[in-house]
Amino acid sequence: MEANDQPDRVETVDEPEELRGVAAIFGPFVNALFAPGRAFDALQQRPMLALWILLWTMVSILLLSTQTVDITRQIGRVGFIEQAAQGTMDAEQMTRVVERIDRMAPYLALLGNVFFAIMVALISLLIWIGSTLFGGSSKFGGAFGVASVASVAHPLVSTCFTVLVWDMKPPEIRRMSDVAEAVPTLGLDTFLGGLDVSAAVRTLLQRVDMFNIWWIVLVALGCERLMALRRGQGTIIGIVIWALAALFSAFVAWMGQS
Repeated sequence: MEANDQPDRVETVDEPEELRGVAAIFGPFVNALFAPGRAFDALQQRPMLALWILLWTMVSILLLSTQTVDITRQIGRVGFIEQAAQGTMDAEQMTRVVERIDRMAPYLALLGNVFFAIMVALISLLIWIGSTLFGGSSKFGGAFGVASVASVAHPLVSTCFTVLVWDMKPPEIRRMSDVAEAVPTLGLDTFLGGLDVSAAVRTLLQRVDMFNIWWIVLVALGCERLMALRRGQGTIIGIVIWALAALFSAFVAWMGQS
């Protein structure tokens, strides 16, 4: 008689460790920055963590923007002066407007954060549409999670890079056409050297940089983890969204130069 009275082994699945204290507040954001895979795994269990990631990304961008107030003020002045030169404003009127621009410069970062939140919502919508077309998940919360984690790479890390470069070497902006060249990038525009190209072309080449490539990789990974898509399908969604944003930026630059 065989002694096989061992009970059947029951496999157990470890529950994800619940974050507490400081880890619960900053953990999802830190993971999005240094361990995006873990961030996506956490979002699978608790999609609402995407709001924490978005919140601390916005706070970080707001704090970084305080380091560039002088440059923002400089750009505002130059833009106004170029427009005023085509009008009939007298010196006193121009002085009052310039003073108003100086006072408003610190608050433009708040407006930028509102625009950033709108862009994350729009990108979430595009990811959701792409996932639906590919036959993946139709949960908008998953698409929002992908967009929130990806936003940590761009624009947050790219903003850190810009602030660091500007702190070491503040740009001198004498006309609005200088803005495109003043923004530091790690894109294809660095190979232009002193070539005279249109603002639209330079802007388009700026968008082909390591930050946007990182953003596309995160979108692809997030779509695989949260939207039940293949990695290639997620990559296509990321590239399409990036291309739309790049073309829109180039169009705006072309309109400003014409």
